[in-house]
Amino acid sequence: MRKPGKDPRMFIGRAARRLAKPECISPQTERQWAAACEVFAHTALTHRRPSFGIERVASGGREVEVIEEVVRSTPFGELVRFRKDQPGEQPRVLIAAPMSGHFATLLRDTVRVMLADQEVYVTDWANARDVPLLAGRFGLDEYIEHLIGFLEAMGPGAHLMGVCQPCPATLAAAALMAEDEHPARPRSITLMAGPVDCRISPTRVNELANERPIEWFEQNLISTVPLRHPGALRCVYPGFLQLTAFMSMNPDRHTSAFLGMYNCLVAGELEQAKAAQELCTGIRPYLKQHHVQTGVGTTAYSAAGGGPARSIRSCGTRSTWRAEPGGGESERPACRVWHHGGLIPVARMEPPMSTTLDTFRAETRAWLEKNCPPEMRTPALTDEDRCWGGRNATFSSDAQKAWLERMAAKGWTVPDWPTEYGGGGLSRDETKVLREEMRALGCRPPLDSFGIWMLGPALLQYGNEAQKREHLPKIARGEIRWCQGYSEPNAGSDLASLQTRAEDKGDHFLVNGSKIWTSYADKADWIFCLVRTDPKAKKHEGISFLLFDMASPGVSTKPILLISGKSPFCQTFFDDVKVPKENLVHELNKGWTVAKALLTHERNMIGGMGERNKGKVLGQIAADAVGRDALGRLDDPQLRARIASFEVDELAFRYAMERSIDLMKAGQANPAFSSVLKYYGSELNKRRNELTMSALGSDGLEWESARSSEGAAPRDWLRSKANSIEGGTSEVQLNIISKRILGLPDA
Repeated sequence: MRKPGKDPRMFIGRAARRLAKPECISPQTERQWAAACEVFAHTALTHRRPSFGIERVASGGREVEVIEEVVRSTPFGELVRFRKDQPGEQPRVLIAAPMSGHFATLLRDTVRVMLADQEVYVTDWANARDVPLLAGRFGLDEYIEHLIGFLEAMGPGAHLMGVCQPCPATLAAAALMAEDEHPARPRSITLMAGPVDCRISPTRVNELANERPIEWFEQNLISTVPLRHPGALRCVYPGFLQLTAFMSMNPDRHTSAFLGMYNCLVAGELEQAKAAQELCTGIRPYLKQHHVQTGVGTTAYSAAGGGPARSIRSCGTRSTWRAEPGGGESERPACRVWHHGGLIPVARMEPPMSTTLDTFRAETRAWLEKNCPPEMRTPALTDEDRCWGGRNATFSSDAQKAWLERMAAKGWTVPDWPTEYGGGGLSRDETKVLREEMRALGCRPPLDSFGIWMLGPALLQYGNEAQKREHLPKIARGEIRWCQGYSEPNAGSDLASLQTRAEDKGDHFLVNGSKIWTSYADKADWIFCLVRTDPKAKKHEGISFLLFDMASPGVSTKPILLISGKSPFCQTFFDDVKVPKENLVHELNKGWTVAKALLTHERNMIGGMGERNKGKVLGQIAADAVGRDALGRLDDPQLRARIASFEVDELAFRYAMERSIDLMKAGQANPAFSSVLKYYGSELNKRRNELTMSALGSDGLEWESARSSEGAAPRDWLRSKANSIEGGTSEVQLNIISKRILGLPDA
């Protein structure tokens, strides 16, 4: 129980009550009021970086001047050196300061003490809210790369010390440098107040991490930087949450500090008040926001197999660590870490090597040039030109079939999926290289599939092992074609109001109801479907996620004709359809969790229409229809300007898509950002079709002719109008953006 009278709010209340009575205003009352205001001012939020304030230190038997200088700088932080006006050399040490919520200046006393005998460098991390998204991501890999880069700037022979949060990254950086025999590898490592293996002596924080799913942390701890800051939309762990957690661990100590400051100010004891003020001021720098990182605090690091950096002291846990080479015949052996008399195996993490990526790019380009048929290096003009796979797949040419088989055999239909599920097992950077090389060569996607775009990522996240091994390889090889059973006649934008029900019949579910706007339901082999399994529960809580064969008895479809004259849409009916229990994904009545994750991928897919070209580029279509002027430009200045504006926006959108994919795979993306992509991609696709119709003029009205490819342009134009409805209407997306990204209040 907190002792009465220690709530900081009492200072203001006490002073206010005194001032309410003019006759009570006295010198003592004035001091109380001033003291209360001073204390209140020190509780205010601040993001300003305090100064280290180290001007002189005692070193080598005399007092020397200290000059603070920046040796190396990146958008995410600086390497700060404390240069002393002193002859001779002293051991150089890099202090890896925490970035999780406070500035490196909280280590000023540590720096001051170490300056007596060492030449000190410290990592001074930037406030994440001030780092633009264009600067890129900052995750665990980048953290380690920064430490390696800072050690390179310091030169060979330096010592490395990690304080608290950066201990695992410190160990990883030193281990990688030792394994590579890097000339700047540290001579020693010291780890202070930071466990390397959280399984040993777990804290309440470690226990909480095991108790809660990752979604809980994303929803409750991760925020996006507001638009008024340079780092707008960057995902961060905000400083006020860090401060709340920090102070809640010892509330009495911090309350006593503010109370002591107040009493000293009232009593006129300024020296004692200054000391208390320094403690209170020291708390506030925790209000810095830090980048969301993945993996920090785990043991996914390799250590040195020999060489320096073998003796590791964990001062915070009072235990001795040392790296030992691991067994085995591999060319780059893993290692084990010695802790309290036992060996802990530690997974290897390959160092970032641009040469390796360059080699992969060259090999990928050569393979694509050899294996991608010439017919597959032109855009697909119609739906029939696209390869959808399936049990009854039809191929437009032998080249299309060969292209699918070759890419599937290599796992490159889903290059970033694990190899055990039919994927290529490529890293995020390798997948990006593959995508770039395919685009440069003009290669078509070997397979279009709702299984790849939507279901696969959901199964990877929520499916059990049997479901992954059963369905994912077939998706990757294009053996099964999937459709999506979400919308219903009375549940569109309000999807959670769905009424298709699944009754528990012991060893199976019995499904009855209907879905609408089911794309390609008449051609699909299987369906992933939202059904209501608990009619009495709240609408979001009684939904389950089922998979079942479209050939099951009781499943029927009816095509829906659109204004364009063609349509992929169907209404799908379920009449006493038996679905085996093992086809339930995730938990019973927890299907809405899976549905939300899948909707994110669906919106990314629909948004991707904003960067897809079909056939000729827009400028070429317009030039063929309108003609060129004497300078070879499009002979319509207004149309030329509109197309140029569109192409700039299209290019920007492509980069935004790539960035969102990188952030998503790094675990740093705001889940709501898919709504941005969906909304803007839909608008871009509608603009593209509007511009095409403007360029074609009256020729764009041709509906059925060989010259117009059976009216492809007007049919695509009419079809594009549905982009702002399907996958969640544009109005719904704007509401999501306003609430979950911009943080605007409800109307």
